[in-house]
Amino acid sequence: MSRNYVAMAYKPRTGTPISLPPHLTATPTPAKQVSQASATLPAAVEVLTYHPTKQQQVAKARYWTSVVQGGTQPTPGLPTAQEVAIACATDPSVVESWFRNPLAHAWFGNGQEFLQRLEFLAQISLDSLENLITGQDTPANARVAAVKLVMDLARKTPTHAPTEEYRDEAVAKMSREELEKFIADRTARLVTTT
Repeated sequence: MSRNYVAMAYKPRTGTPISLPPHLTATPTPAKQVSQASATLPAAVEVLTYHPTKQQQVAKARYWTSVVQGGTQPTPGLPTAQEVAIACATDPSVVESWFRNPLAHAWFGNGQEFLQRLEFLAQISLDSLENLITGQDTPANARVAAVKLVMDLARKTPTHAPTEEYRDEAVAKMSREELEKFIADRTARLVTTT
């Protein structure tokens, strides 16, 4: 499955906008904007959409994992090719070739992507659970499972089932000396002298 990533339309570290082709930026009058937008929007999306390779996705995951596990703060702005190459054990020239594309560099610098995607998927999941619970055509067993999941996630169910405690459980854990003393104490009360 191919994923597309929309990156910031700014040059790395400088913050200056990327120059788009004139046909993507020129909108001479408001009346023509609607007709031009429908013609230029797909082209603009293609220009501003970055399609990383599998190797780049792996390198990005390794880089940000090394940042998190190492407890270090990444340099301000976007990572350098040298930093990425060291973290990923990759040839710096390969990373430099990737970073010649400002969209690739901007995509690579987004260390929050995983959390952002996870948050997005969590919202979709909650919507799906709501549809299962409130749907008229939802089978009863699916509805019960969805309700249980929501209750568990909301911490509205006990986390531990009650456990039975037996009186002789303490006896089972006694050492030989403790057990002999325990028996001696109890048997003295049982013997009565007449």
